[in-house]
Amino acid sequence: MDDEQRQHLQNLLRTHRRRLQELEQQVAVFGIAAPAHLRTESDEIRREIASITGQLGTAPRVLPAPVLDFIGREAEISQLVSALD
Repeated sequence: MDDEQRQHLQNLLRTHRRRLQELEQQVAVFGIAAPAHLRTESDEIRREIASITGQLGTAPRVLPAPVLDFIGREAEISQLVSALD
C-alpha cells in the first residue's frame, strides 16, 4: 500500500468515526425510542471502521527490520544493564 492509499484510508476512517459519533449522539437523545435506521447505520459504520482498521493494520509499514542479534553491541548492552540497575 502506498502513501496515497494509506492517507485515503486514514481520511475515510476519520470521516466514519465522526459520523458514528454523531449517530451515537442522536441515539442517546432518542434513548430507547431511537429509530431503527440510526442503529442500522451505526452498525454498518462500525463494520466499515473495523474493515478499514484491519486494512491499515495489515498494510506493510516502511520501517527498518528489527535487530535480532546483539553481536558486537557489548557497549550498548552494558549501558542498558547499568541503566536498569
